[in-house]
Amino acid sequence: MDLLIPLDRALSAPLRDQLYSGLRLAILDGRLTTGSRLPASRTLAVTLGISRFTVDDAYTRLIGDGYLFTRHGSGTFVAFAHQSNPESGRESQSDPDRDSNRGWSKWSDRVTAATRATTPSHFRYSFTQGVPALDPFPFALWRRCQAHAGQELTPDLYGYGSARGYQPLRQAIQTYLARSRMLRTSVDQIVITSGAQQALDVVFRLFVDPGDAIVIEEPSYPAARNLMTAAGARLIPIGVDGDGLKSDELTQVREPAKLIYVTPSHQFPTGGVLPLNRRRLLLEWARSTGTLIVEDDYDSEFRYGQRPIEALAALDESLPGPGSVIYLGTFSKVLFPAVRLGYVVLPPDLVDRFLAAKALTDRHPPTIEQATVAKFIQAGHFERHMARMRRIYASRQIAMLTALDRYFGGSAHRDAASTAAGLHMLVNFDVDYDEAEMMRRATLASILIEPASPCYLSPPARTGALLGYAVMNEADIDQGIKALAKSLLS
Repeated sequence: MDLLIPLDRALSAPLRDQLYSGLRLAILDGRLTTGSRLPASRTLAVTLGISRFTVDDAYTRLIGDGYLFTRHGSGTFVAFAHQSNPESGRESQSDPDRDSNRGWSKWSDRVTAATRATTPSHFRYSFTQGVPALDPFPFALWRRCQAHAGQELTPDLYGYGSARGYQPLRQAIQTYLARSRMLRTSVDQIVITSGAQQALDVVFRLFVDPGDAIVIEEPSYPAARNLMTAAGARLIPIGVDGDGLKSDELTQVREPAKLIYVTPSHQFPTGGVLPLNRRRLLLEWARSTGTLIVEDDYDSEFRYGQRPIEALAALDESLPGPGSVIYLGTFSKVLFPAVRLGYVVLPPDLVDRFLAAKALTDRHPPTIEQATVAKFIQAGHFERHMARMRRIYASRQIAMLTALDRYFGGSAHRDAASTAAGLHMLVNFDVDYDEAEMMRRATLASILIEPASPCYLSPPARTGALLGYAVMNEADIDQGIKALAKSLLS
């Protein structure tokens, strides 16, 4: 243990008293935790430049006061530790409602206005969306890939790497996208990011100045919209229906827009899949206006009873001229959130500036994690895992649909398109109260649901929620929907 106790020989207080007070304070404020083993008296004396007698004296007094205890042959340990310092007079936690007036930037004001902290709670049933099931994940295979990746990395790869990311992973992604999304791209156009959210952040920083316009779907993904708001963008909403973005309404946009953010393969949150004619209209509008398309392909791997959908970026690539689509992918939902890896496929003329901006923020994600994912894909585990998860999620989705019909009858409504893919569905309820009351009732019943309103710029006309079906098994889904119906309809 490295233990620093401030000592001042110029003070009138003896060093033994200063050391005693310093150690006692470290125990009271939690810097020394319960059960911590203190350095041997000889070691601490050398570290602090004092005599061993001084250390022994302080230890003996603290043992006598009950702060420390000794175990024969093992050393000296902390008997207990407070987690706050009663002598300091400071609060152990900051007050979120108090304005500290520290000269915050306008960006920080926009971030605070766009996001709200949530307090984690325990729920009996969790219908959270966007989180994959972790119990079926092949962690033994993952650890094996991790071990092999660590053995194969040469010493130079343990230093700083390229902002583009680990090349074998980019090559594996290139092969996967060509096969599953019909997106034929150069390895040099692929950049590994710390999740799709980082890719969005870099894109908005590169292209958006405060006051610039971004076209978005209405409703849309709240986390992406929060980043736009933090960048100071003005948002222009275009409505969606069962087929996704109403591309024909783009002609009503009368001002220049830097970007348009879309989820064409599985519209968030409604679930619509953008058909070919609307995709062509979107591309034509983007090219005619010089607007860049940001295609967020967040969970298209999970499709049920339908073939994979060609990426919008793949269709754009077949057209002449510079590319107009920035394509985003993520491993958070197909593997697990803690992996914190995503990727972006950029038109060639955007790569250099994106790399410059990304290198400034985090250089690159951890190489060992990238190497593990690359090995996981190359060994065939990734696509086998995807096939298995599609079967699991399809079964859980059926359980959700069956339970909604059984326990809500005609009081729960969803768009038929929302069941074609994904890990959640948007459900509207026939109730005579607002969303706040819906959330209160669900919380009292110990049921976690996510309200629909954060997805909308304007308040939705109906009370609704996003219900995820990935993390619970079929039996729990059935009982959870039964409990939800009881709480909302009684």
